[in-house]
Amino acid sequence: MEFLSHELADFYLQGFEMNSLMMLRVNQATYRIIDANKKALEFYQYSLEQLQSMQFDELCVDNIDENFALIQGLNGQSNFFTVTQRTANDELKYIEVHVTPTQFGDELQLFMILVDATHQQQTHHRLQITEAHYRIIADFNHDWAFWITPDGLLGYVSPSCQRITGYNAQEFIENPLLMNDIIHEDDTDLWLNHLAELTVNKDTPQQSLHFRIKHLNGDIRWIEHVSQIVVDENNTYLGHRASNRDITTRKKMEQELKQSKEWLQLTVGNSGMATWEWDIVNDVVEYDRNWAELLGYTHEEIQPANTIWEKLVHPQDKSKSTEQMNKILDCTTKTFEIEQRLQNKVGEWRWFLSRGTVVEYTKDEKPAYFIGIDIDITKRKMDEIASFQYELERQRMTVLSTFIQNAKHEFKTPLSRINTKLYLIRHTQDADKRNQIADSIESQVEEIDHLVDSLMLMARLDTISNATNTTVDLRNILNQLVIDLEYQIKQNQQTLITEIPIKVPAIRGNVDDLYEAFLRILDNAIRYTPPHGHITLILKIAQSNIIIEIRDTGTGITEEALPHVFERFFREDQAHTTSGIGLGLPIAQAIIEQYQGDIRISSTVNIGTIVQVRLPLRRIYTNPD
Repeated sequence: MEFLSHELADFYLQGFEMNSLMMLRVNQATYRIIDANKKALEFYQYSLEQLQSMQFDELCVDNIDENFALIQGLNGQSNFFTVTQRTANDELKYIEVHVTPTQFGDELQLFMILVDATHQQQTHHRLQITEAHYRIIADFNHDWAFWITPDGLLGYVSPSCQRITGYNAQEFIENPLLMNDIIHEDDTDLWLNHLAELTVNKDTPQQSLHFRIKHLNGDIRWIEHVSQIVVDENNTYLGHRASNRDITTRKKMEQELKQSKEWLQLTVGNSGMATWEWDIVNDVVEYDRNWAELLGYTHEEIQPANTIWEKLVHPQDKSKSTEQMNKILDCTTKTFEIEQRLQNKVGEWRWFLSRGTVVEYTKDEKPAYFIGIDIDITKRKMDEIASFQYELERQRMTVLSTFIQNAKHEFKTPLSRINTKLYLIRHTQDADKRNQIADSIESQVEEIDHLVDSLMLMARLDTISNATNTTVDLRNILNQLVIDLEYQIKQNQQTLITEIPIKVPAIRGNVDDLYEAFLRILDNAIRYTPPHGHITLILKIAQSNIIIEIRDTGTGITEEALPHVFERFFREDQAHTTSGIGLGLPIAQAIIEQYQGDIRISSTVNIGTIVQVRLPLRRIYTNPD
């Protein structure tokens, strides 16, 4: 054995007492502790005298004979071993013992430097337990799991790696670079940067990324990678555990969905359509970019989307749309369709056809998700309006033309008679005949005057609603008519029968117009009822209506003519053998309909006609006594 020189031994002794490391001097033959420095005394919690009375192996829990036997053959060379020792306060410590044989004078000694490795040993033990638990779970996990040790190597790889990559676990452990080799070339930088981040920033608790790998059979697989840092209760880094999941199918579906959406956006964008979605549960609305662009906005300008519709919808359309959406929320219906106007960025109103349906429900069967499509139908609506206006104008011109033709005919007849009478009056010297002709001319003038009055009344009814809120007593109106027509009826040798109650509910309307309406109906009955015929005027209340019936025993109306009786200037008597201009019933109908009433006619030839007028009671008030 080569011993330390006296100079080197003195060097050791000089630094022994104040050294920051724990140091012992032990007799090589007996293992008795000769000396301990201050740091060792603090560690073992013994006094120097107590330690000097003990052998080194008395501090050890383990059998160290093999370690000492090894030391005997060191021949002056340093060596170390590990041992578990017990301190004075009964704590177990895991110690690394670095030993160098030395000779101090005539005595052979062991110079020991002691390192407390208890924490490292405990950490290692916990790591072994954690790895064991991890292995048990990972071995039966469908995902491919592995453990990255603190030195960056793969400490464990689960069997699922072979299903996902085609390579078995042993191949990954034996070839640490295999993982890098199977990463798709386009994702290599992504993976290497991730590894670098793990090495540099160990404080990040969890990291995830998606990348592609090349399967052993050449297929490309998408991987969802999640790595989780592992530390002990002292926040000591133990490594990373990672999980790789095959998401190839999901990625394909996402890509197909993306392509479908892009196709839909392209199709929708080119066809004046836009889509929107409503997450009802979270009350989140999202409009696509086409929706914004159709109204002249950018997608950013229509945010927040939850309130933009209320700002842009036409006031007259808002309630209809809200009512439809409430039916969705109430589960009354699952679909939505309405035409509505929205204001674009420059203030113009655009027409949209909005359609949608509920596509998802909650567990309690309440609507959860709604998808809608808005179609710009402004051009169609403008075309419809233009077409309607054209048709309206065409009908107006047709009516006007017919009106002029009929008016011309109605004027021409009395004017022709007047012209004839004027000729006769010029060539007649007989005073009586001249007076008789003058009376006839006066009658024709009255007929023309009546025609003009009727035309003016018809024109007024076409343009202005004269419905007022004046209280009207129908009983008084009908009784006044009876008085006014009494002489004419008597002259025609007809009989008028009235069935009017003493008390009649009042309605709100215009006395003059209602008088005119019933006058026109009674005038027709008088005109087409022969001498000794009967005319009956009845007023009654039935359910929610006041009903006025005018019955006659006149010539009646044929089935062919009955559908046309409310057409202006229509006369079944085309030869005009009876008086009248064909405006009586159209005028009566226009007035009655102003008060939400209706007029109906039934008739049988040679038996008579019944005209029935209904006025709703919702406009009727109690008649004062």
